Order: sequence, then structure tokens, then C-alpha cells
Amino acid sequence: MWANQTSRVKSLRRAAAREPHEPANPDDEVHLDVVVYADRMDGDLDSFVAGICDGLQPPHPNFLPWLHAEDWEDVPETGRPPHALGFRDDRAITKITAERQPPSSRRGYDVTISW
Repeated sequence: MWANQTSRVKSLRRAAAREPHEPANPDDEVHLDVVVYADRMDGDLDSFVAGICDGLQPPHPNFLPWLHAEDWEDVPETGRPPHALGFRDDRAITKITAERQPPSSRRGYDVTISW
């Protein structure tokens, strides 16, 4: 996901870094509320949610050598790998609410994380 969807991961992490907070710990019960603004032909809702979950946690340590720092210069420092945004591990997520809305004026996501 990090390699195939780099521009989307960067966009998600850039937006999350604008509202910095301490990520949830693995023992916290994380709730994720997602609204996806996209047509059905843009992809499956569950795939969008999985991408959001993967993009907000740090990449797997085995993948870090493949990420080049210069490719992330347009993302705030707190949003760059290997920083966690939202949670350190998506295994902490205990509840996900997701819905798709028509992309009337924009395509993208609204994501709220609580614990």
C-alpha cells in the first residue's frame, strides 16, 4: 500500500499532521469514523478504510529502507515515516464506522479518531 498508493498516503498523512496529537497506544480502544467521498466505481469502501488504517500507522520496519526521505519533504516532519499518526498499530482499533457519500464537490475522506 505504501508503495502503490504513495500520493494518497502522503495526502492522508499531510492532513493528519496538521492536527498533531499523541497517537493511541496498542492497549487503547480506538474508534475510527470515516466518511469517504467517492463514486462506487472508485473502489470498495472496505479498501478505502483499510488504506486509511494502514496509512495512519507507521510503515512496517522492513519497508522503511524502501522509503526515501527526499520523497517526503513536502509532508510536515510529524507526518513522515516512521511517525505514527492516530495509532501505533491498527490492532488497537475496536470499532469502525464507515460510509460513502457522493463526491459532489470533492473526492477524499473525513476521518475522526477517538479513544
